[in-house]
Parts: sequence; structure tokens; C-alpha cells
Amino acid sequence: MVNKRKFIPEGVEDINAAEFEKKEWIQLKIKELFKRFGYKQIQTPTFEYYNLFSEIDSAIDTEDMYKLIDASGKILVLRPDVTIPIARMIATKYDSVEEYLKFMYFTPVFRSSDFRAGGKREFLQAGIEYLGNPNPEADAEVIVTAISTLKNMGFNSIHIDMGQTDYFKGIMKEINIEQNIKNSIRKLIEDKNFADLGHFLDSQDIDDVYKNLLSEVPYLYGDFGEIALKVKERSINETMQNSADNLLKIYRIIEEYGYAKYVFADLGLINHLDYYSGMIFKGYIENYGKPVISGGRYDDLFKKFGKEVPATGFGINSDEIFEAAEQYQLLDNFDYAKGYLILYDTLHRKWAFRRSMELRFSGYVVETKQVECCINDLKETYGQSGYNKVIAAIGNDIIEF
Repeated sequence: MVNKRKFIPEGVEDINAAEFEKKEWIQLKIKELFKRFGYKQIQTPTFEYYNLFSEIDSAIDTEDMYKLIDASGKILVLRPDVTIPIARMIATKYDSVEEYLKFMYFTPVFRSSDFRAGGKREFLQAGIEYLGNPNPEADAEVIVTAISTLKNMGFNSIHIDMGQTDYFKGIMKEINIEQNIKNSIRKLIEDKNFADLGHFLDSQDIDDVYKNLLSEVPYLYGDFGEIALKVKERSINETMQNSADNLLKIYRIIEEYGYAKYVFADLGLINHLDYYSGMIFKGYIENYGKPVISGGRYDDLFKKFGKEVPATGFGINSDEIFEAAEQYQLLDNFDYAKGYLILYDTLHRKWAFRRSMELRFSGYVVETKQVECCINDLKETYGQSGYNKVIAAIGNDIIEF
């Protein structure tokens, strides 16, 4: 027996027509919501120079990129991230960002790490970037947009974890240890590996005050009011205090939107600290085992391009949203919008074609099919076919059913 998998690489997929329509519906729902918040769509190239990503500390490891060599010998990569190319585009095409810029994107992303983790080499990512606004209102809007996007597709059990990278950075300011040790501590906190974190800290030459602060970070999770109070009590420098104040301001604004019930504090959310510069968050759908949205503030990114542009945003994996929608049976009654079916015999072919074109230019989906049988047989065969309306032009009759 022929192994059909050999005809398509692992980590990519063909999409049949029925599934494609469902995925397209999800994309349209996402885009619809983004537009309501004032975001305008842009596009960056599928190919980028490798050094665009290799020279910037980001969430994407260079080992996870798909690389190729162009005719001039330069290394290119398939787009592994969207935010960095957008930053490059803004830095090179805009002399300054004096007004707020609000962009959205829908584009394929290519990463080998997702494939190794059981995911896909290629997936469709959507997202927004809110540029030029340094205020907590921008961060709050981004999170509210993320929640609203999920609600707009029918999800109700939504959970957003929000942290602030400067709280952890503030502790690290007080400790003189090597970068690899900092990275180990960060990873243990991010994984909420309480036991190993305690053992690792005990093995390091770190003052007990800072050991206690670091060991408590993974526990700073849950109700915002309680966590904000604990964070303020534990702040030992201005960086930590400012991070607590910023987080609480964002939360208060989300409260004013009426969306506070979806948002929880998580000061242990500290991944990719070289990329994010303030608020950071992840979004979950209940009973779906991984985050579907991630984002945060990344004011420092534009400095790599010689610009000073405050920025915040998020990305959403629309393929994972599709999986979650299937799990929640949100697509079970999906309307494929079959529209009209015009059945005709040879005598009525000209009429059928012209009528079909009239309907198409009026905005309807229309299919045509030549048949040679009686009206009653057609009613029995096509009466329950799922089309909104069937028109049969046979013999002396033109009827609708």
C-alpha cells in the first residue's frame, strides 16, 4: 500500500473545501472585530533577511527558523514572526510616529519549534500592533480587543493571565549573578517549578532577602486586588514599585470596560524578557490545553532600528482557534451559504446561464447543473440538498422549491 504521507511533508496540511470555509469564517470574525477597534490591515513579505531576526533579541530562536540562500548568497528566512517585520516597516517607511498607529495582520508564520512540539511548521497568525501610545489605556485596549475577539466567535470561558516584566527585572537589579544563572531562575519561575526553584536558589550565593522574593514570584498569581497588594508590599526599589503601579492601572481601565472578570494577575509570566518591556499577557480558552493568544508591551524593539516608538500588541493562532471552536462545537451548525442551484435542460440552457449571472451580480452564490428528468424526480433528489433555493427549468416548467 502506498504511504500517502510521503507526498506531503510532516507539519503541513492540505485543507479541504468544507474545513477551509470554516477557517475562513474564523478569520473573517477576527478581522471584523479588529476593524471595530480601528485597526487597519498591512502585509509584510514572506521572505526576510536572516539578520533581521538574528541581530535582535526576540521570542524566536534562530534555530527555529527555516533558512535558504538567495542568488546573491544572502541568507533568507521564511517569516518566523510578524512583529519584528512590522517594526522594520514602520522604522523605514515612517519618518516619525507622532500619531497613534493601529495595524492588524493575517499571515502565515513558519517555525520548526512548533513542529517539534507536535504542532505545525506553518500556521496562520492574526494580530494587532498599537504603536505610538505609551499609556496604560493602550495596553488595556489590546487586552480588551483580545477578549472581545474570542467572545465574538462564541467563546465565553475566557481567561487572561497578565504580568509585568519589570517586577522580576527589579529583583534582578539587586543581585550580582551571571546571566546563565538568571536565565535558569527565570525558566523555573515561568514553569512554576516550585520545588526545583527552591533547591536552585539555595545552591546560589544570593542574599536571603532576594531568595525569598524570587521564591515568592510563582505564587503571585490570582485575584488582582490581592496580588497587587502583595506586590506593593514586596517592592524594594522604584522599578518594582512602578511595575506594580502600571499593572494596577491597566487592570482598573479593564474594569471600566466591564471585562475585569476575565483577567488575572500572574507575576511569574516572565518569558522573553529581552523582547517585552512591560505588561505581558497570555489568553486561554477553558479546557483547551494551551494559550491561544499572547502579547504585551515591547517599547524597546524600535530602538534596534534607531527609533523611539512605544508599542503594544498581541498575536493569535487562528488554526488553534479553529481547533478550540471544533472542541466547543461552535461550528456544528455552520452555514456553508450554498445559495441557489439552477437545474436546466438543453432547451433552457441560455435562460439558466443568464439568470445565474443576474443572481451572481446581485450578490448570491449560484451553481448550475444540466439534468434530463421530470420535475417530481428533481424535487425528490434536490429538495433536501441544503441549497437556499432550487430553480428547475425543465420542459414547459420553471419552478422554485
